[in-house]
Amino acid sequence: MRPLVTWSLPRVLGAAFAWIVGVVGISLLTPPGRVLVRLYVELQASPEAQMNADLPVTALKIFFAVVPLLAFGPPAGLLIAWLRAHRPEGGTPAA
Repeated sequence: MRPLVTWSLPRVLGAAFAWIVGVVGISLLTPPGRVLVRLYVELQASPEAQMNADLPVTALKIFFAVVPLLAFGPPAGLLIAWLRAHRPEGGTPAA
């Protein structure tokens, strides 16, 4: 793999987008993700529909705490590292 300093901005953004799509896609295959998908499908079929099953509230809370961190944390770190690698030598950005 090439060093980060040689990457272009579209490559960095593409890698970040692919990471986000991958994490969100995999997270929807977990049990809390499947509950959310099932709830969405039922609500689309009938807006007055209610789920009769017990919602795993703790699992959903963990899902909504962990998935955004895993989805957006590494791409943000990659973008920050790329921006620091492309900082001008003087340390201050050009005006």
